[in-house]
Amino acid sequence: MHELQIHHLPVIDHDKLVGLVSDRDLSSIVVDDRVADVMTTDVAVVAANAPLDEVIGLMSLGRFSSVVVMGTDGIEGIFTTTDALRAFAELLDRLRPRDGSTPAGASNNSLRGSLRARES
Repeated sequence: MHELQIHHLPVIDHDKLVGLVSDRDLSSIVVDDRVADVMTTDVAVVAANAPLDEVIGLMSLGRFSSVVVMGTDGIEGIFTTTDALRAFAELLDRLRPRDGSTPAGASNNSLRGSLRARES
């Protein structure tokens, strides 16, 4: 996982999501452990078309470092805190005036509106 820079892997049993294994979970394994012994079973799942601000809110409230993104055909990906920070950085870059100064009056509502517009 480390070599491929993968930090989370979904665990599937008979086409059903049953858990998530993180690189942190694997750092504490012993020889006789099974995946079921170390995986997280409280997995946050969001729809592929979920608004970005709602996904980030869910991650914040639940203190999740990732959520599994589900589409009509199953798992489409894993959205992580790194992805959220990257999206936030892109948003701030778009809001920044061309002269490089900080945008004045960037409220939570204007940020939320910009995030939703980004998704469209």
